[in-house]
Amino acid sequence: MLRALRQTLGVEEVRIEEEIELVAKPVTVAGQTITAMVEQFSRAVRVTRNPLLVSPAELATLITTAGFQVGHFADLDQVGLEIIIPPKPIG
Repeated sequence: MLRALRQTLGVEEVRIEEEIELVAKPVTVAGQTITAMVEQFSRAVRVTRNPLLVSPAELATLITTAGFQVGHFADLDQVGLEIIIPPKPIG
């Protein structure tokens, strides 16, 4: 999947992001039910793309074709600001 995404025209960067959260889960220990804090993993793929060349729907199709589930996705828009560098003065 990563290779297919990286080879897609308009895809600038592909990163795997992983979060680990501690959640309360009831478990049985020696016949007693207790609440234990267990790790719950959450993984996502973050794709930086040129919206003029590739759409979220096209990326979702690539991910699904590779055998993965596509969850909710969101456009994060441009994070930075445009930088204008004036030309060097002549004379």
